Amino acid sequence: MNGDPEAGQDRRRFLRELASGIGMIGFLLWLTFFGTAGFVEVATLAAAVVMLIWFSTVEPARLMDAPRQPSVMLFLLAVMGFAVVLTAALIIGTGTLLFVALLTLVAVGVGFARAVSHRYRQPIEGDDGVS
Repeated sequence: MNGDPEAGQDRRRFLRELASGIGMIGFLLWLTFFGTAGFVEVATLAAAVVMLIWFSTVEPARLMDAPRQPSVMLFLLAVMGFAVVLTAALIIGTGTLLFVALLTLVAVGVGFARAVSHRYRQPIEGDDGVS
């Protein structure tokens, strides 16, 4: 090994993120095949709350593709997630899923508002690329 401390930190971060991803996939598979309807609703509610917290606390630069453009992929996926939750809420019609749909809509709105406000706080570059 070369003894580079940054390489060790990158490897630990990669392994931690890999383990987190495997854990999430395992939980979703368990939920799909063995979860009860009530537990699925509670898990969906927890996911909506986590989404709201993430959009509210993440660095605004992470919500952007470029210095002056909100992330198209992030917000497209968020709106698609809202559409899926809203469809489930309208078909199943439980209060929990309607609340989850509201929380999801609020989370997407908060994230988009933070991205747009961050956009307007960025300095405008001139034609030569210098602000």
